[in-house]
Amino acid sequence: TLERCVAYICRPSASTMERPVDGSTKKSEYVPPPPLLFSRAGHYTQEHERYRERVRSFIRTHAREHLAAWRERGACAASVYRAAAQHGVYCMGVPCAYGGKGLGDFRYNQVVMEELAAAGAQDLLFVLGSDMVLPYFLRNTSEAQKQRWLPQIARGDGILAIAISEPHAGSDVAAIKTTAVEEGDSYVVNGEKFWISNGSIFDLMVLVCRTGDDRHRGVSLLVLEKEMAGITVVRKVQKVGLRGRDVCHIKLSNVRVPKANLLGREGMGFKYLMQNIPQERLSIAVDAVATAAVGLALTLSHAKKRTLFKRPLGQFQHNAFKLAEMQTSLELMQMFADRCVAQHNEGTLTSEMASMAKWWCTDQERIILDQCVQMHGGFGYLDSEDAAWSHAPVSIARLAVNARIHPVYGGANEVMKEMIAKKLGFPRL
Repeated sequence: TLERCVAYICRPSASTMERPVDGSTKKSEYVPPPPLLFSRAGHYTQEHERYRERVRSFIRTHAREHLAAWRERGACAASVYRAAAQHGVYCMGVPCAYGGKGLGDFRYNQVVMEELAAAGAQDLLFVLGSDMVLPYFLRNTSEAQKQRWLPQIARGDGILAIAISEPHAGSDVAAIKTTAVEEGDSYVVNGEKFWISNGSIFDLMVLVCRTGDDRHRGVSLLVLEKEMAGITVVRKVQKVGLRGRDVCHIKLSNVRVPKANLLGREGMGFKYLMQNIPQERLSIAVDAVATAAVGLALTLSHAKKRTLFKRPLGQFQHNAFKLAEMQTSLELMQMFADRCVAQHNEGTLTSEMASMAKWWCTDQERIILDQCVQMHGGFGYLDSEDAAWSHAPVSIARLAVNARIHPVYGGANEVMKEMIAKKLGFPRL
């Protein structure tokens, strides 16, 4: 069985990443995923595949030629998010009644993540607004707030961010110290937030803050708007990966926020976070699967065309078995992620199942990409711009570095396991 699997995944095939015979140096626009033995037929409809073409066209037209410059400056242009919203690629879940595209099926979000990974364009942080922040504006707002904010988001004037983490509070959300004190018809906010994506380009930011002393019932959610005085970007965080993503350290000094910007009820913020977190963790799992698929596709191509001692790299038994193992892991990851997406669309995805998907898929992704780097040898240590030998839009090295954050953010994988263990009857002592 293992030999048959090896023979299948290592079979000769034409690859869009092979060097053209004319010796040109033009890179392909995307990395096609490796074929799966388990069919995904039925997961996507023709509508999803047409949408995939729209996403691919958007990346080609509005992003591809700018990615290197955005990485260099440490942030993608705000204009690309505005264009993406107008094209239905960003925050596409805004209902039609508010001027949006009304694409609430999470498979559309999945398509976006797959295409960004395949195009080497994961610096575009569409997933933050579409998957992680927009739900708060859909589920926890009054009708007046929806009328106020959703049309703004739909037309591209509402780049979204969320401020949860602080210098001393990450996965332990209830440990936040940023305060919001009532004063007349406003809250006065003071504190610091760290790891804030889109922190310098946001229009609307969901702020997790403390309105009371109770560890959980003292947490509330407010919406900050970029024009509010007292919001200061202390610095942009310099990261080893995803360098085109704008991540900031923000200081809030006497920021006056109208009570009309309170999401839901005061003191219910922690509950709202827990309600929305399953989608966030599912999103990270789906992104991990898409990234691992691209990494394996690059490695399969490399194993077929790279020779060692006059033999293709993939024909050495050790490498062939590693490829077989990675293919098996990817198949299981894809089946698990697709099933969780289906459950999410049905409204049956539990927090524990989302936690399982998040920790396991990101852990497998890390293992796969590490093995892919190893199999590339010295080429596995080259960044995209230096990898002239490859016509792929992204290098395996960049994929691996970018993906290393997946087991960490959205709740560290160790925290995911604690949540699952608690469900099994083994709470933390």
